[in-house]
Amino acid sequence: MWFSQTVLLLAACACLADEVLTE
Repeated sequence: MWFSQTVLLLAACACLADEVLTE
């Protein structure tokens, strides 16, 4: 489903953003 894919994509973006912000 597109919804679960969107959730996974948002989670991945959140992880990347968290790594960048905490650097």
